[in-house]
Amino acid sequence: MMFSHSKQVVPSTENSPFVIDASRLRKNERLELKYDRDKNLIAVQKVTISLFKQRMEAKAITDINPGQAGKVMYQGSYWKARCDSDVEIKASQMVLVIGRYELTLLVIPTIDSSR
Repeated sequence: MMFSHSKQVVPSTENSPFVIDASRLRKNERLELKYDRDKNLIAVQKVTISLFKQRMEAKAITDINPGQAGKVMYQGSYWKARCDSDVEIKASQMVLVIGRYELTLLVIPTIDSSR
């Protein structure tokens, strides 16, 4: 899942650019680009994510690598979680839950993750 806020130019297979104008997206809307096995763009979908006003802490159960999913313990339940930043989250590290996309929590590492 890749999110974008700005205009993107994605090359098509016919050497002509495919322009996606994301400038009119709302704060909670993102574009999701889907590719086939040969890395050809096959779909662009607008998705809406739920951003939480109050950020709550969770504990990473597995490592969460950049752009990949892992597991967290949040309010007594295990959840699939992902962090779309370039930061690697280690198991047992504390994270902040900032939103939700379908059944996946969106997390960021806490500033003091040594707890």
